[in-house]
Amino acid sequence: MTIDWTINIGALIGGLVSGLLAVMGTYGAGLKLWHKVDKRIGTAEATLQHHAESLTAHGERASRHERMMVDVIQDVARIVGQLNPATWTGADRRQS
Repeated sequence: MTIDWTINIGALIGGLVSGLLAVMGTYGAGLKLWHKVDKRIGTAEATLQHHAESLTAHGERASRHERMMVDVIQDVARIVGQLNPATWTGADRRQS
């Protein structure tokens, strides 16, 4: 039994080239995936920024609306307080 110690240069170079191409392909696919993820993250950040601005504006409008409602309630309380309760008593209400 003899061992063949010859080296096939073509197979050696072919293996190295195949390995190099596999590494380059994996790097390219990873880079492409990273760019797609980065683009989606950028879109999500822009959307969240827009929502934050909308919520801030809505909060300002709600605060203004709340102040107006307090003024209306105070006006209604003042009007009710000025009514003459002598014209309508509890006894009259129970009899009608």
